[in-house]
Amino acid sequence: MNELPPEPPTTPAEQRLLLLLEGLRREADGDDRAFVGSVMRNVRVQSLLREVLGAVGSLGSAVRDAIAILLASRSGANR
Repeated sequence: MNELPPEPPTTPAEQRLLLLLEGLRREADGDDRAFVGSVMRNVRVQSLLREVLGAVGSLGSAVRDAIAILLASRSGANR
């Protein structure tokens, strides 16, 4: 009664992706702990960098706004 529709055939790009993923799966089978540790280290570093870059961007935006306010107030004082 409730049969699933047939899956569409995979495209050449999907086939290449499946081959690459299969290769990664085979490489990771023997050393799962090291692989997971490596991935988690990369995630932590990238997360830290994202937060630092976000803070630097916010600081830059605040400095830009402060300079704009100072320049606007000085130009108004000269008139």
